[in-house]
Parts: sequence; structure tokens; C-alpha cells
Amino acid sequence: MDVASRISFRYTEATKAGTPIPEEKRKAAGPVQGTLLGGGTYSLAEDMGKIVLLNFWGSWCGPCINEAPQLDTIYRQHKASGVMVVGLDVKDSKDKVHNRAALQPCI
Repeated sequence: MDVASRISFRYTEATKAGTPIPEEKRKAAGPVQGTLLGGGTYSLAEDMGKIVLLNFWGSWCGPCINEAPQLDTIYRQHKASGVMVVGLDVKDSKDKVHNRAALQPCI
């Protein structure tokens, strides 16, 4: 639900599941770095070789708000095995993001 406008979101369709890219054909992500909400900095380069899900989101995005608890659950269930979920919000002020952020780390 979009809390501000009280609008519920319901997914009605999705794209077909893709095929995993063979490891030898995968390309490295570009540079991703920023200031963490909790202080300090994060650089994707620090997690080279790990599984990192980059989640681009915004506090104004209804579907983003809906998926945040699910991604947080995935992170908590798999962080011990090295899986990272990194939230990136490039439009909101730090105060707005801090009030909505569920993912750790979040830049």
C-alpha cells in the first residue's frame, strides 16, 4: 500500500523467468559507491566475488515499498552465507530514506 495516497498495489503479471548467464560470460558491474545511512561508506568493489543484489528504490515508489520487507527477509535469511542486499536511493533526502529503509546496507 502507498501509505501517502492510501493506494494498494497488486502485481498482475510478470516477465517470464530468465536464463542464468554462464559465469564465464558475466560482466563485472560498474563502480557503485556511496554514503551509508548508518554512517561510513560502501563500495561494491569491497564485495567482489560475493552475491550482491542491488535494489534501486525510492520512498515514493509503491512497488518498492511492497518489496522492501521481502528483500529484507531474503537478506536476513541468507546473509550468513555471504549474500548481500544493497538498497540504493538517489532521489530522496536522507531523512526520508532513513524513515523507510529496511535493507542493510543502504546508500
